[in-house]
Amino acid sequence: MREITGKAAMERSLVKRFRKELWQPFIAACKRWRLVTAGDRIAVALDGTAAAAVNCLLLLELARHSDEPFSLAVLDAGGGPLSAGELGIDALPCPGEPAAAAREWGANRLAVPDCMSDVTETVFGGMLYEGTLRAFLPLEPAPADPALTLIRPLYCVERRDILAFCRYNALPYAPRPDSEAKRKARALLDEMRAASPNVEISIFRAAHQVHVDTFPRPLGP
Repeated sequence: MREITGKAAMERSLVKRFRKELWQPFIAACKRWRLVTAGDRIAVALDGTAAAAVNCLLLLELARHSDEPFSLAVLDAGGGPLSAGELGIDALPCPGEPAAAAREWGANRLAVPDCMSDVTETVFGGMLYEGTLRAFLPLEPAPADPALTLIRPLYCVERRDILAFCRYNALPYAPRPDSEAKRKARALLDEMRAASPNVEISIFRAAHQVHVDTFPRPLGP
């Protein structure tokens, strides 16, 4: 049997070795929130981070097998070992903001690499350090261009599984830059996970089961 190496090995590991951790949660998010529909023109940016690389590889795999055909453009917005060239992926140059490049290509959707861990850290960090209760949506209009929809295909994927994928494929793990509140929240969640392994999933589920009628009105100035 021919040895599989490089990009082919990474793609195979997505649907074989990491089927439960990456492929199935990715497909679940795409189906539940209709992140990808027939005829979409979707742009995805490679910014040099591990989450962006996994996001891109998953969408490329979906584009090959989806029952609802869509167009996909990869935007090379970063460098280093997780750039399009190093990963063996054909991409369009993206010297500026990915949203602007996406619209120039004619995209109606831009896939961003926020994952479940980003959701939980945003919720937890906002409560503890900012006095707010907020998260973000699996799809929403882009802030600067309402005609462009942001989608988050990694919405149900945990960051630790992205890290495991990088280790398995001998890829460097390049994290995304985060706020101080999120970094502090992550450190606390790591400590809590030692005693309660499902704490992150519990916070994620809580963000989707908010009983608004039990919350008081906002405090005055």
